[in-house]
Amino acid sequence: METTMNYPKRSREEIVAWYERARQRKAAWQKETEMELKAIAEEISFS
Repeated sequence: METTMNYPKRSREEIVAWYERARQRKAAWQKETEMELKAIAEEISFS
């Protein structure tokens, strides 16, 4: 049996909102990762 994908139509505003939230999540993840790497680097330099 063949499966079909029926995705609901999205408005431009919904797509832009989804994209902006994804960009914010990415920025937050990058900032957190950068802080963790700095902490590790400082820990290594003090050893």
